Amino acid sequence: MQRRIVLEGGTVLMADPKDFTRLSHRAREDFLTGRDPVGRVRAEVLASWRRSVLIGAPPNATALPYTDGVDLDGALYAAARPVLTRLADRLRGTRAAVLLADRDGRVLQRYVDDGRVRAMMDTTNSAPGFCLREEFCGTNGLGTVLEEGRSFSVVGAEHFAEQFMCYACFGAPVRHPVTGRLQGVVTFLCPAEDASPLMPAFVEETCQAVQERILATASARERRLLDAFASAGRRTSRALLAVNEHTVISTPAAARLVEGISHGALWELAARAIAERGAAEETWLTESGRVLDLRARPVADGDQVAGALVELAAPRSQRRRQPGDPGPATASAEQRLLRRLGGTSAPWRHAMARAARVPADDQPVVISGEAGTGKSELARALHELTQPDGKLHILNAALAAVDGPDAWLRRVQELLERPGPGTLVLTHLEVLPAEVALPLAALLDAHDAPEPLRLIGTTTSPSRAQPVLGPHIERLAVHRIELPALHERRPDIPDLVGRLVRRYGGEPLRCRPEVVQALARAPWPGNIRQLELVIRSAVAQRRTGDITLADLPSDLLHPSRRPLPYLADVELRAIVSALRRADGNKKLAARDLGISRSTLYRKLRSYHLDLERVAY
Repeated sequence: MQRRIVLEGGTVLMADPKDFTRLSHRAREDFLTGRDPVGRVRAEVLASWRRSVLIGAPPNATALPYTDGVDLDGALYAAARPVLTRLADRLRGTRAAVLLADRDGRVLQRYVDDGRVRAMMDTTNSAPGFCLREEFCGTNGLGTVLEEGRSFSVVGAEHFAEQFMCYACFGAPVRHPVTGRLQGVVTFLCPAEDASPLMPAFVEETCQAVQERILATASARERRLLDAFASAGRRTSRALLAVNEHTVISTPAAARLVEGISHGALWELAARAIAERGAAEETWLTESGRVLDLRARPVADGDQVAGALVELAAPRSQRRRQPGDPGPATASAEQRLLRRLGGTSAPWRHAMARAARVPADDQPVVISGEAGTGKSELARALHELTQPDGKLHILNAALAAVDGPDAWLRRVQELLERPGPGTLVLTHLEVLPAEVALPLAALLDAHDAPEPLRLIGTTTSPSRAQPVLGPHIERLAVHRIELPALHERRPDIPDLVGRLVRRYGGEPLRCRPEVVQALARAPWPGNIRQLELVIRSAVAQRRTGDITLADLPSDLLHPSRRPLPYLADVELRAIVSALRRADGNKKLAARDLGISRSTLYRKLRSYHLDLERVAY
């Protein structure tokens, strides 16, 4: 009696399995040798073959990526284990096997009874720890499910990699029953000659059972999170959020404040608090341009983590003065400097508290810090604060080597003797040689103008190095202000980004929250000056709308001590160009590149271009 193979969609492919095997082998050979097999292989299989070639999957793959120590403590395995264990008992004595894989295509567990099938699976890397994504082994009943986001069957020579042609595979996605997000894949496999039309329905029924268990488990966690949210809401009047990897619960006030901020960004902050088993704090810039302080703390029920609570508040510089804060005069000066320059982090507030003491007298000031930390900008702010009606003169000490020492010193003397109030800023004093530094010190000692002249010097020191104090610098160092590097004041970056976007782009231009988060995590060896250049470049490319990740330099988003290999660099540039052409739309960019969205998402994650990866 003839068997019929019925595959996905109810299409009868071939009444005789031998004919199907022969034709599928021929179609695969034609495809790999450049001939078109259209009409002799299923359209969805052909699309996967083409995708496999595009992403560089080798048809002769024999070794797949392996990760030691797969995650058997996660929610997916916890929900799937009892379902698949019962199923394995039902499959005992057959040549069928089951694979469970995570959302990245990495096998978490397998269930197989037949010894020969187990040996065959070992030979083909179909075992826990191995990754079966399409990019590594082409069309298969696990990786292609991830690419397509739906159930998929692959029989015999429909596999792209030769080593898998011995199998018939039937895979289906496991999705979160509330959010619909992909959690993993369950795949049934057996020798190709044992393929059965019942297998697709069987695997989908199994996935449904796993999803029901995920719902039961998740509901208990979400109830615990909701209870914590309600309890915290009774104790505080602040805007409040409750977050886990697939849920956000918020008060109306919090919902308005975080409008436009992605769930992925919120979960990333919450996940850090959970990992650190304590509070995690960040300062964010919202789409409306508002700066917020966020403080996350974990919510747990015994050993089971339910999520995190996130409190939102205006930065300290925008709140009322508390008992013990500096007095009105000093506080007013500090607040004006903070409003003028931006930033509310503790290192920056400490520096501004020192700067706020300057207006109380006419004594000179030295501002020091790494290159690009804002020393000249602070000098301008102090001038506006202390000499609003005077003239500002800025003289770079490095020009002494260009103009000649005598001419440069005469210029200093002229400015010191010029009548009227004002401020003289001498920048880069550390570069002056002794033959110029000593005469400059003498000029500063002799300075006795009838009108008040504020003297400010700046020195640039390498990271973590103490500035060198020559006699000319010592004359100015009555007040000393040390500015922190930008990486020491990361909570200020959202505010700085908003200011720079408004300065160079105006109101029509906005910065997406995920972009702000990416900028807040960059290393910034060039400090604020480097940040300013990045923003100016992004604004030049996009005059209206939203600045997206595609508008940022790839080396900023993927910092590395080693350069990317040539092919990886070419691929990264192609992806960034496609995203830019598609205005940040990942669906259009994937179509432009000829790959699926799931492949594009994985590429983005591999190059650190997707900041929402923690939440999905």
